[in-house]
Amino acid sequence: MPHVIIEHSPNLAERIDVSALVHSVHVAAMHSGIVPADGLRTRALAAGHAEVGDGDPNNVYVAVTARLGPGRTEEEQQRFLQLLVDTMLVQLGDVAADTALSVEYQLIDPRLRINRNGLRKDS
Repeated sequence: MPHVIIEHSPNLAERIDVSALVHSVHVAAMHSGIVPADGLRTRALAAGHAEVGDGDPNNVYVAVTARLGPGRTEEEQQRFLQLLVDTMLVQLGDVAADTALSVEYQLIDPRLRINRNGLRKDS
C-alpha cells in the first residue's frame, strides 16, 4: 500500500538522473523496515510548468509525498520522513542548494480505499 510520489519541477531532470533518484528512494524505503516491499510503489512526476521562488531558472522544487496505511507509530513515521529527506539530499547533491524540498507523510484511510495487489502472495 505505501506510495512514495516525487513531484518535481521540469528542470530537475536537466540537473540530476531522476531514474537514479527514484531507485535510491525506493531502495531506502524498502529497507527501512517500515514498509512492505511487495506493496511499495515509488514514482516521479515532472510538472509540466513550474515557477519556483523568485523565478530563477536554476531554482528547483521537489515535493515528496509518502502515503502509507495505518499501523505505524509517530516515531516510525518521523523516522521514515527523515530517511526520505536524507536520501533526497544525497541524491540531489549540489542541486540541493537550489532546491525547495518538502517531504510529507499522509495516512491512507483503508475504509476509503480499494486495493488489489497481485504482487502479494498472502492476499
